[in-house]
Amino acid sequence: MRPLIFLLLLFIYGQSSHGQNLVPNSGFEDLGVLLCYPAYPADFNRGMPSWTTPTTGSPDVISMRVNKSCKTHPYNHTNSLVPHNGKSMVGLSVYTNKESREYLQCQLKEPLEIGAKYEVSLWMARQYSATVATGSFGAHFSSKPPLRKDTSTLYFQPTVQFDRSIESYSLWVEVKTEFTAIEAAQFLTLGNFQNNANTPTKSTRKGNYDWGYVYIDDISLIKLAAAPPDMPILPEMVNVYFDLWSDEVPDTAYTALENFFEKMIQNPATKLEITGHTDIQGTDIQNDKLALQRAQAVARWFEEKGISNTRIECTGMGSKSPAYENTTDLGRQLNRRVEVVLIYL
Repeated sequence: MRPLIFLLLLFIYGQSSHGQNLVPNSGFEDLGVLLCYPAYPADFNRGMPSWTTPTTGSPDVISMRVNKSCKTHPYNHTNSLVPHNGKSMVGLSVYTNKESREYLQCQLKEPLEIGAKYEVSLWMARQYSATVATGSFGAHFSSKPPLRKDTSTLYFQPTVQFDRSIESYSLWVEVKTEFTAIEAAQFLTLGNFQNNANTPTKSTRKGNYDWGYVYIDDISLIKLAAAPPDMPILPEMVNVYFDLWSDEVPDTAYTALENFFEKMIQNPATKLEITGHTDIQGTDIQNDKLALQRAQAVARWFEEKGISNTRIECTGMGSKSPAYENTTDLGRQLNRRVEVVLIYL
């Protein structure tokens, strides 16, 4: 009877992510600090939990929860367009004469499964005063979040390109497509990844310069099918991000760690390589110690759930191997990490 129960649990776990939206705060209804007249990238980051801007561009949080006199209320921003669902949405610039762009970025609820099939979809509408409609909007899935210290184009090949010109400002349009994951991506970045020369545009109204702006709402990422059973199994990696000076495993990491734990239970021929890192705020001695403590904290989480320490290799790199430049708050935040690599032997 016990083997039957175990197989049933494995089946339930394998099906659990099917139909589950892997995008956090996908309808932008979970709000932080909203400003009446936001001006800086940090204003967006504070106003929209689970989402951030990977460049110095500043997307807008448009919400019916602010005073009607505010610039960020739909009454003033959209010329009568309301959110597709709920009371909030996000707006971003996707085209200007100066090649300026804005992007949205989030960490997924769990990493993509290599070889699995997914559907990504979202609802879009054009800002009524935008002078052009663009046909170049994409979704980029990656293991590390792309970053830039300016407002220029993120030159990454998007995982999916929607290639649909959103011309109506009074009507929401759903765009969606399917793709097969080629890496265990943790991050989703949305926007226009093409330069002006490669961005198809259509003039929608006269203006002194060309610019495109769209509203986004109700983003969905759903697994449609698991990876084929005969697909080669490659190493998978997730990053666990820590607060400043902390070695406490954050709650946001548990979903990804549970995924690795289940795979280790199902396949005894696996091991973990866990490597801790810090930013540069501290001495080498402090950072080396903290990096190892962070790695050991993640290792303990697995050991307390029954994974033998003989299957875990734990090291600390201190600040010696940054993933990003330590010159910005976001770069330092992303360097305070533990890299967990699941290896199939």
